[in-house]
Amino acid sequence: MELCGDYARACHEVIHAAFARRARLTPAAVVQHAHNFAWREGDLVVHRKGATPAGAETLGVIPGSMASPSYLVEGLGAEGSLSSASHGAGRRGSRAEARGTISLRAAQRLLAERDVLVAGLSVEEAPQAYKDIERVLALQVAAGLVRPLARTRPVAVVMA
Repeated sequence: MELCGDYARACHEVIHAAFARRARLTPAAVVQHAHNFAWREGDLVVHRKGATPAGAETLGVIPGSMASPSYLVEGLGAEGSLSSASHGAGRRGSRAEARGTISLRAAQRLLAERDVLVAGLSVEEAPQAYKDIERVLALQVAAGLVRPLARTRPVAVVMA
């Protein structure tokens, strides 16, 4: 389990470093967005399906959709949530439901309106398939799970 988590983290580091190099960017910080994994925490193994660590002073990312903001957050270590927060806006429904209700053209139109470049768009991952990140984040702030530090806006998305 730990080896798989380490492998995923290493893969993300390679991808992010390659992107930064090709974009000629120097990262100010690296924040992992580990989610849907299990971690050994003391005597417990905590499986965060749909969640990400939000321990006290732990930096995390809570993404929206490819057309909505993502947030850099600081975890507040809420024990009632096992020091966890949502790992993103969350899907409105199943992937099959998205395929049956969202047209590729509508997704492309929304992304164009938001001035987001996309390669590899699938209606399963279309912005319309996701919940409102502002509401999702507000609920987590109200519950004392996280404190937002920065808000980002997507400009380009590459689906692989």
